Amino acid sequence: MKEINEINIDRKDSIPKDLILKYLGNWYWFILLGVIGMGIGYKMNVFFQSEYEISSSILPEQNTEGMTDLFSLNMFGNRSNVENHIEILSSYSLNRQALNNLNWKVYWYKKRLFKRSDLYKDAPFNLAFLDGAQNVTGLPVSVKVISDKKYLLSVEDKVKVNGEKQEIKFEQEGLFGEPFNNAHFHFILNKVEKVGIDPKDEYYFEFKNLNQLALTYRRKLDIHLAREKADIILLKIRGGQPKREADFLNELCDVYIQYNLRKKNQASENTIQFIDDQLSGIVDSLQITSRNYTNFRSRNRIVDLSQEGDMVAQRLNELESEESMARIRYEYYKNLQDYIKNSDQLDEQVIAPSVVGVTDPTLNSLVAKLSDLYGRRSTLSINAKETFPGLISVNKEIEQTRQMLNENLRNLINSVQVEIQNINNRKSQINSQLSRLPQTEQAFINVKRQFDINNELYTFLLERRAEAAITKASNIPDVQILDRAWPDTAVKIWPKTSRNALLGLLLGLFIPASVILLIYNLKTTITKKEEVDKFVKNSIVGEILHNSGKLELPVLKNPRSPISESFRHLRTNLKYLLYGEGHKVIAVHSSIPGEGKSFISINLASIIAMGNKKVLLVEGDLHKSSLNNFKVFKDLKKDKGLSTYLINHDKYEDIIIRTKIKNLSIVFSGAQPPNPSELLDSEKFDEFINRARRQFDIVVIDNAPTFTVTDSTLIGVRTDINLYVIRYDYSNKDQLKIIRDNEEKGLFKKIVYVLNDLKSSGHGSYKYYGEKYGYHTEARSKNWFQRLF
Repeated sequence: MKEINEINIDRKDSIPKDLILKYLGNWYWFILLGVIGMGIGYKMNVFFQSEYEISSSILPEQNTEGMTDLFSLNMFGNRSNVENHIEILSSYSLNRQALNNLNWKVYWYKKRLFKRSDLYKDAPFNLAFLDGAQNVTGLPVSVKVISDKKYLLSVEDKVKVNGEKQEIKFEQEGLFGEPFNNAHFHFILNKVEKVGIDPKDEYYFEFKNLNQLALTYRRKLDIHLAREKADIILLKIRGGQPKREADFLNELCDVYIQYNLRKKNQASENTIQFIDDQLSGIVDSLQITSRNYTNFRSRNRIVDLSQEGDMVAQRLNELESEESMARIRYEYYKNLQDYIKNSDQLDEQVIAPSVVGVTDPTLNSLVAKLSDLYGRRSTLSINAKETFPGLISVNKEIEQTRQMLNENLRNLINSVQVEIQNINNRKSQINSQLSRLPQTEQAFINVKRQFDINNELYTFLLERRAEAAITKASNIPDVQILDRAWPDTAVKIWPKTSRNALLGLLLGLFIPASVILLIYNLKTTITKKEEVDKFVKNSIVGEILHNSGKLELPVLKNPRSPISESFRHLRTNLKYLLYGEGHKVIAVHSSIPGEGKSFISINLASIIAMGNKKVLLVEGDLHKSSLNNFKVFKDLKKDKGLSTYLINHDKYEDIIIRTKIKNLSIVFSGAQPPNPSELLDSEKFDEFINRARRQFDIVVIDNAPTFTVTDSTLIGVRTDINLYVIRYDYSNKDQLKIIRDNEEKGLFKKIVYVLNDLKSSGHGSYKYYGEKYGYHTEARSKNWFQRLF
């Protein structure tokens, strides 16, 4: 036989079938744990707090009008950027404003089994705050109704006060509608008449810190584009109370719309204020010049100018008007230049160029671009750090735009200075013509000129103010709400009843499957015939079925049983192996106690004797007698035996005892000697074997366990067949290699194997014996634990 170096038997081919049979044999565990797991998954709503997801959507309008329009005053909202909308919506300031508008300073709850219920808008109580009172936040306060007028507040918890944990514990009664005061709380508790109070329910409330709550809601918010190429912004939030989360989303959207509209109106309002300030000074000048003009005409009785004087006055008025507008532009350029140099923002105080009549398209576009860049940087700064790549890129673009704007302003300032100088030169020429006119006409022209200049400037500013007012009135938000959040549209995301039921079912099935698989892989005992047959190469001569009737001699007590038939099968196979003259001695071995060696020996001897063969059963274990314990031999004398014969205390004829079983005699082990091994390795024992061969047809020796003592090897070399007993689910696989090594070393003669305790599984040999010969199948005796293994 080829040497086997590893005892790990190849089970690759038999694992799937064997494992499937193991699963099928434990089907009830799968059903039981599967149903339990599915039930637990289905009932998770009872044990866990439900969580819902609710959403709303807004559409930013891509506004392209801005500073390029001559009369547009919407300086800081010229372009709607979707990313900016998302960042602003998720900002702390807007979330804080929304919570402040909702006034969520107190949360009411009702305790339920394993969870709490948020009583948003359904609380049976409400709190009124006392002026200037401070209440500890984040501390659950239990409320128990004592009577129609009294209640009991109780607190036992720890809370952070000034950064340190502090334990607060008290019980205090209060009156509904009356102030409640102690070291931690100051408020008035009222009952809500429309909401019933169940005395069995336990209610409690908690004061909230709106600053911390705003941070919580920022983390809960999920704001993103509805689709990759769409401009629609989707707002989602999760929470345990759909009504509360819907109200928050709607309020956040409303706050953002007001914020957006306020930013758009800010430039118009500043322009109107600027024009009003200018008009207040011009009105006084206009009144003075108008009064002077009227008085001069009345005093000098001048109705109109001469034709030459009228032409000179008209030309002077035009030049004065041009100079006034040029100086306004000059002052605007200088102020804007100084502002850009000294400020890192374009805030709401900056007036649009179109207000002062500046129509230069380059200047308008650069101011609009710089304003947009500052707005983008302000938005990014809400959540991004200075090292954020997007913020760094915007800062670089701002610096480039500022440089371009400064260069443009320098050119415009030089240009307007040249323009003013040209106007002054032209005025000098006109003044020389004016000096040739009469003195009275010259004075009249100067008075009229002052009046006309103030009147034109007044008219110009009134027109600009009307335009700014129209722009403000026509402003609409850059965003509109597409879908408001509705509690009815909330989607339950946890726990998902159907999914959890399925997961519970799978987990229930997984537990027995994994346990069986683990036991199957870790099991070191022999579980089936193939594990032995692959190792010993067709040396198995029989399989003895499980002794479910617990009979010592089933071959006699129940000869029609399958186990009896399995012994007959073993007897037949041994008969062929013992073919030949003098081949009569069978030694029955086992590696360790408990494998059924003595049971096999007595039943094998009995079944051979029932075939009209003279059989001698020898108890070869001189260390510990086991045949003495069989009830069938209880009336026999056991003081004489093999040990007393080997020490010459008794004769051969004296130790041979006939039993009640026909053709069966027995030799007990006798008194336990101090040197069993020396006695078995003696010529006296050889003499005993030879005399037994001559007197009996078959000699069966019940040997000592081979792993316990060395006596078995002394007997094994003197026998014709060594029958090794391997017990299912008991014998270890490592025993096979040791047994085979002993045979290869010559410690035993021919070794064959018998597999003991084959249990019924509705298939295999057990079923074969029962059906083929018409015997009654014995009842299954394995309990649930044994069947699992």
